[in-house]
Amino acid sequence: MATERTIGVVGVGEMGSAVGRALAQSGAHVVTYVEGRSDATRQRALAAGLTQLPSLDALVVEVELIVAIVPPLAAEPLAREIAAAMRRAGAGPLYCDANSIGPTTARSIEGAITGAGGRFVDGAIIGGAGGVPSRVTLYLAGEHASEVAELLDPIPTQVLGGAAGEASAFKVLYAGLTKGMSALGMELLGGAERLGLRDLVMAKYHAEHPSVARFLEGNLPSLPPRAGRRAEEMVELAEMLEGLGLPAHMARAAQATLAEVGDRDREEAAPVGDSLDGVLRWWVA
Repeated sequence: MATERTIGVVGVGEMGSAVGRALAQSGAHVVTYVEGRSDATRQRALAAGLTQLPSLDALVVEVELIVAIVPPLAAEPLAREIAAAMRRAGAGPLYCDANSIGPTTARSIEGAITGAGGRFVDGAIIGGAGGVPSRVTLYLAGEHASEVAELLDPIPTQVLGGAAGEASAFKVLYAGLTKGMSALGMELLGGAERLGLRDLVMAKYHAEHPSVARFLEGNLPSLPPRAGRRAEEMVELAEMLEGLGLPAHMARAAQATLAEVGDRDREEAAPVGDSLDGVLRWWVA
């Protein structure tokens, strides 16, 4: 891949900064826009090797591709801001929405971007920010998916199909399992903690369902600060299932539990570290 490609990464959180860093290290010129964001976000962008531009108007003119990586409920408002910037600037770059959204939201964003003269690709990242670039995959769908895949080298990609919404549907269906298990784990192990049965319950999980036990031990300690965003993913999943005429009771329940974990963390931050003991004691306190 030629090094002169210019890519805009909008949303310099944990995943956005990791993706931007990997692209910059591969030789791409990576830019972002952080106006109105915190000093921590600005420093994160700087540490990742991203050039900070003064406005969205400047960004849409300079880049070949915009990759949006923001919380699910921010995805559509951001896309509409960028569409407005495209109209003002008379620019039409590729736009890859890589957020955890459902297909209805993806198609709405597609309409906003293409209506402003841009070209849209539906994307979904599966994997953690710590695994970028080698241990994540960016799934892509849409007419221009192959072009986006080439520009995003060295991020592993897989083109699913030609219709916007396919990648988003795949993402929320996959996320429903992992986020749902996290929500269920907080409820079950919270009850076990209160009753003094946690060690016994976890020993039984390890004996009968070892992969589930490892999942809970590996994921619950880091859940609280991420729970609010994961609750938003469950909203997208529920709306997709209900739009298909299917029940979404589990998705709605997981959303409620994750939102409560997130709210609690904002009120009183969970202990930082990798201790299941610590997060469960915090949760039942």
